Amino acid sequence: MAFSAGSSSNAETISSEINVTPLIDVLLVLLIVFMVIAPPTPRGLDSRIPQASSAKDCGLPALSVRLSGGDAGRSVGYEIDGQVVPRAEVDAALLAGLSLRSNRGVWISANAQVSYQRVAEVVSAARAAGATAVALRRLTPRG
Repeated sequence: MAFSAGSSSNAETISSEINVTPLIDVLLVLLIVFMVIAPPTPRGLDSRIPQASSAKDCGLPALSVRLSGGDAGRSVGYEIDGQVVPRAEVDAALLAGLSLRSNRGVWISANAQVSYQRVAEVVSAARAAGATAVALRRLTPRG
């Protein structure tokens, strides 16, 4: 606290002012302390970094599944690693294709006309066949 006495007349005038500089210094130090000791909160999605494989890879890439058609009343066509497969044999073809690979990933490509239900069925069949990773991508026209 600071006091000042003015003698403009015989009566003394006393004014008191609070010195806030030490108070601000203490608050800033406390703020820094709480920022340092506060635990960081994780944000975002879990992600995995590719790891080097110690096993000998047979050289086969991830399994590729293409869904095409589905527009104007056409049925959906299923193609697994370049071979056309009827819907009834998709589960068996996925199981056979994944059993040959050390990379148990599956790429599923579909055009916009294929219903979400058909894509979800193939994702479910791939998971049931033992796929460890399922990725979706847009179907690109051949040519």
